[in-house]
Amino acid sequence: MKYYKKLITIIASSFEEINKFVNRGVILKHYSENNLDIKNIEFNSKNIQIIKSGVGIKNARIAANYAVNNLKSEKIYFVGVCGALDSSLKIGDIIVGDSVYSLKKNRKISLCKLTNNISHNIKTGGILTHNKFVNTSSDKHTLYQTTKALVVDMETWGAAELCEKFSRSIYAIRSVCDLKTDNLPELGYIYNTGGHLNKTKSIKYFSKNPYMFYKFIEFKFFKLKRASDSLSGFLLDLFNN
Repeated sequence: MKYYKKLITIIASSFEEINKFVNRGVILKHYSENNLDIKNIEFNSKNIQIIKSGVGIKNARIAANYAVNNLKSEKIYFVGVCGALDSSLKIGDIIVGDSVYSLKKNRKISLCKLTNNISHNIKTGGILTHNKFVNTSSDKHTLYQTTKALVVDMETWGAAELCEKFSRSIYAIRSVCDLKTDNLPELGYIYNTGGHLNKTKSIKYFSKNPYMFYKFIEFKFFKLKRASDSLSGFLLDLFNN
């Protein structure tokens, strides 16, 4: 049996968000446990467990709980894409969270800071976790004025709250997939919590909002891909150290 000096746990809402990183590793095992989809890979002599959490705070909390209590993870990297609240951010910008804020609980949790020597340009700041997809520029503007967070997602709070409870280290790394000025389709309606497109709901939505179909194509095949590629590139750099 091979001995690994380092055991790393990554949680992402979908494997597609870090697809190029996953494909650079050697798949040791792909399995399901506790309704979670997990890939165990070897990358640069590191043993990495990658947990697919699905979308949302609850799913993120479940995945983090598995990492802490089943995998006995001391350190968790929570990664994925996000929406920009700060107007200076561009598609593919990497945000390393120094804190995560919950509007519902009106509370902030501090996040761990990366100490690795990496070549990527990153921005550090607050992450807002919301309980719904934020798809309009007006909503993003309001949330920025309220919280001053750099970006918004739907998961980080759930994982951070669980890690805080069990005194585990958590790093949040997000890649921008939509701008503050972007107005997008109701992705929370046409996608399920597993990150899969609901064809019936999609047909219904775009038949009523045909002008949003181009926005969807642009988001899914260009902006989301660029954000995912950027995130994978960052992880390759991070774990090559």
